[in-house]
Amino acid sequence: VEESLSSSVFGDLHAMTHNIPNVWQSADHLCVVWCLQFVLVVNRFLHSIIDLDKKSNSKFIANKEIRLTKAYQFFMGGPSSGAEQLSTLTNNMIDEEDWIEDIRRNFQHKFDTGLPKTRVQMIRLDPNPLYKFLNVDVFNLDTKEWIFGCEANEMLSNMRYCSIAVSLSNSSQYLPDNGFSRQNAQINLHLLKVKNPRWTHVILKFPKTTQPFQFNIDINNMDDRAVQIHMPKWYNFGQNELAETQLDSTFYNLNIYGLSYKYQAVAIYVHVKSCRGESSSVVTKTSNSWSKGFEKFSSFYNKNHTVTFVYTPNDKPVEKNASVRVSLHLNPSCRYSISYSQSLSLMMSRIVQQFAPWLPAHCTAILFLSLKHQITVTTKEDHFKFGMFHLALSKSTPFFLITASRLFTKITLMFKIIPQPDLYNYSMMVSFLIHGVALAVLILMNTIIWIAIAFCGNFGHKVLLRFISLPIPPLSSALVTCIRKFPTAIGILLIGVALATCGGTALLCANLIYFILLSKMYEEYLEQFVFKTAKKISQRLFGKLKSADKPTSDDTAASTSLRNDSHVKKGHEMNNIQFHLPLFLLLILISIINFPCFILWAKAYRLTPSLKPDASLVPALVVLSNLSILWQIKSPKNM
Repeated sequence: VEESLSSSVFGDLHAMTHNIPNVWQSADHLCVVWCLQFVLVVNRFLHSIIDLDKKSNSKFIANKEIRLTKAYQFFMGGPSSGAEQLSTLTNNMIDEEDWIEDIRRNFQHKFDTGLPKTRVQMIRLDPNPLYKFLNVDVFNLDTKEWIFGCEANEMLSNMRYCSIAVSLSNSSQYLPDNGFSRQNAQINLHLLKVKNPRWTHVILKFPKTTQPFQFNIDINNMDDRAVQIHMPKWYNFGQNELAETQLDSTFYNLNIYGLSYKYQAVAIYVHVKSCRGESSSVVTKTSNSWSKGFEKFSSFYNKNHTVTFVYTPNDKPVEKNASVRVSLHLNPSCRYSISYSQSLSLMMSRIVQQFAPWLPAHCTAILFLSLKHQITVTTKEDHFKFGMFHLALSKSTPFFLITASRLFTKITLMFKIIPQPDLYNYSMMVSFLIHGVALAVLILMNTIIWIAIAFCGNFGHKVLLRFISLPIPPLSSALVTCIRKFPTAIGILLIGVALATCGGTALLCANLIYFILLSKMYEEYLEQFVFKTAKKISQRLFGKLKSADKPTSDDTAASTSLRNDSHVKKGHEMNNIQFHLPLFLLLILISIINFPCFILWAKAYRLTPSLKPDASLVPALVVLSNLSILWQIKSPKNM
């Protein structure tokens, strides 16, 4: 299921499962019932909106505003829609804390036995460009209130501190962990200083604990950790090297430009070069500015080679010049090499997911164009004949129309005087791909039908005999003969089946009848072919007519006319097959589209013999009525 399908302007809240706090996996409409991470969040939300009356009876809170506030709290990670978290003041107990200021920009501290005292790590707000951006990873910390901003102008012995600080916990978020909780905070220190000119430090407050604890600090100028990626051309699937990370670096930002469509996909490869005695870890976060609520996490632990697939759930608006951001959270004790490529497998799967409904429309268009081409083969002087269907398929594909229309649009956009046309939402490559697949599907179906007609026609005829078997065998054969001679009867019977059961059932039965009629046409064509071949062999064996028996000119003209009529008659059955093949394929397409109605009717047959309401009834009645007429008038002979 596409992520964008759950977004609606009529909904109060839209949250993707992998973006819900403490839910790191993508859960579709089937997985939500057993995905423990998601189930726990839903249970907490449901318990939070329960109200107890005076008799201790539980019921849901009637106030919608309260329910919506709780929903934003559990599913969006905030108190309400668009509301900023309120800053809180914290009084610090200086006597029980260690206030430490480190001048290093990149360092880590690991405490295997915990912290004996509360540790306050101080980070100076320095105008130096190298001190622009702060990235902090904290492991196994129980509290969310751990990062603050303050004016540290007070002294106690040789320790500098601040007694009042403002919480910056809204800058922190949880990341996927490997047994220990992991929180991350990213702050632009220069921007923070501009907003709060009196502040001197950002402080990280870690309470004492007996559990293992670790924090990583990475201060940089942000530009060194930003890598620009331009989307490769649609035909380029090679792997491109980006960069090698620096030692002690904890994060990198990859900005992907050109990833504008939902079907596009990029693979980010992270390979471990070396590690200082620790296992590697890679956590990726994918987000963009035009898809609200889209933040996708992927985590890899103890792996030397990782692949992250990046895509966007919504198409980028034309007016936006934005990029897809991939944030890499790395182990500072390891060095990595980063590369990327266009992902062919994921791109094709997303194209199938999003554009598969286009396939029947393209197949139908090709079939109608093929019919038109087959009809135009006959000239005014010739007898009516139909072109070969497989040749018509290859000559009626409008690839040139797609190219011409796109080129015309590109040229039109260059002139500002002409009104700007609506831009295409998808590239030309998708149109070519879907149309090419539709053509390949029709060619494959045509081949299968010919093989089935040649080898399975007699079997289908026997199946029909068994299906309509009567107590007296001659009556069954007579009924089949009547069906062939008077196909309107079978059409009326199928219409009755559609009214009594569902349209999908009647269409499936019509496919079987049509297949048997085609097989009988092929049998008659083979009989004519064998007769013609035997006549040629006899002429070669017994020689030409003697000169005495040569016909006169009048007899020659008459015999020529008879031969022409005979030739038309011999080609009649092949004309029938070539005419009915595209119609049979159209019937198959309509049956496939209405097949879900047949499945629904079959499941509900024990409850009711007919499907109501039946979405396939009207299409079935229209198709069966027209087929009855075409079968009865012996088309295309009498057209």
